[in-house]
Amino acid sequence: MMNGVSLPTHLNSHASSVPILTGTNFSEWKEQVEFTLGVLDLDLALLKDKPDPLTDKSTHEEKTLFNAWERSDRLSIMFLRMTIASNIKTSLPKPENAKDYMKAIEERFKTADKSLAGKLMADLTTIKFDGFERLSVLGNLETLQLGQNKFNSSILSSLGGLSSLKYLYLHNNEIEGAISVDGLNNLTSLRDLKISSNHIEGFKSFHELEALSNLRKLYLSGNEIDEFVFSKDNRGFGKLSRISLFNITSNGRRISLSLVQSLAKFPLLKTLDLGDNNLEGTILAQGELQYVLMSYLAMEI
Repeated sequence: MMNGVSLPTHLNSHASSVPILTGTNFSEWKEQVEFTLGVLDLDLALLKDKPDPLTDKSTHEEKTLFNAWERSDRLSIMFLRMTIASNIKTSLPKPENAKDYMKAIEERFKTADKSLAGKLMADLTTIKFDGFERLSVLGNLETLQLGQNKFNSSILSSLGGLSSLKYLYLHNNEIEGAISVDGLNNLTSLRDLKISSNHIEGFKSFHELEALSNLRKLYLSGNEIDEFVFSKDNRGFGKLSRISLFNITSNGRRISLSLVQSLAKFPLLKTLDLGDNNLEGTILAQGELQYVLMSYLAMEI
């Protein structure tokens, strides 16, 4: 008994919080099983081989360890079987001990896990997609590299479910025109957004990006931006106090000096790349601006 509840019932209540092993979720299942058995202090048999049999000369410590291991082994096997789908359970070898049983399960299903991951990577490599809502299942994803594909502008609205994302790379795709990034508003952890080398002419409104409160770096090089359209109250990035880099070039085409001067809307801008833009004139440093990269320019600062 444990706190007035029989141990199998106690195990069953914890087993209900572990995903059932179906054959395609081995990694998640194993992680949850090991965590739960650890919390219950029942993972000894998963961590250590069976101790030597007891003898008349066994010490008290050896007896205590042996009994604890046997208890852990018995209950761990019970717990493992509680969390395995019935059709899978019948196909597994009879468990000799918990550690070997887990090993047998791993050998059976770790390949399936790798195949699933491989299929996802294949889907992400050099493909043309109108949307990627399926990525929303990756709840802990922090870095997403989708550069050098053929995604169009609709990809932006397909990524809103990735709230843990910190680094998003969409360079060298087919994103074009004046784009709306309203679909990215849930990405409040985003730090780097790279959408360079597309065919972007600008943002419908920079106001849409204000929700990205942790954005530090925005890469727009190699696009066709003519102007930045700010919200009517001209707040721009006024609320985004952590922006430290705004990287904008236009791949050799002339951009207007007024476009550059509008960067005063970014009060915490520290680094500005204006290389290879064929600009002429003078830029006055403002706010926190510390570095201006000016390769191939006829400008002064």
